[in-house]
Amino acid sequence: MHRLNAGGPPNRIRQRDPSTPTGPYLGILVTLPIEKRDAPSGYLSEDWGEWTDHDGDCQNTRAEIPIESSNTPVTFRDDGQCVVDSGEWHDPWSG
Repeated sequence: MHRLNAGGPPNRIRQRDPSTPTGPYLGILVTLPIEKRDAPSGYLSEDWGEWTDHDGDCQNTRAEIPIESSNTPVTFRDDGQCVVDSGEWHDPWSG
C-alpha cells in the first residue's frame, strides 16, 4: 500500500550512495591522503614493571583481577594456582 502525500504521487525514498560524501566537510575529508604506518612492536610485559602480590598468596594483580571478574571458575596453569590459564569474561566493548 502506497501512502500519498497531499494527493500527489507516492513518496519515493532515494537510497544514498555510500561512496558519495555528505556534510560540509566530508568532501574534503575523502581527498586527504592516507599514510601507512608500521604496526606497533607489541606488548612487552617487562616495560611495565613487576606485578604485585599484596596478600602473599602467589596470585599477583594480573591474576587476581581475572579471577574475580570471570563469569565461570578459572583454571590455572600450575598446581599452586598462581597463574590463570582460562576463564570467561564479558568484554564491554564488543559484547
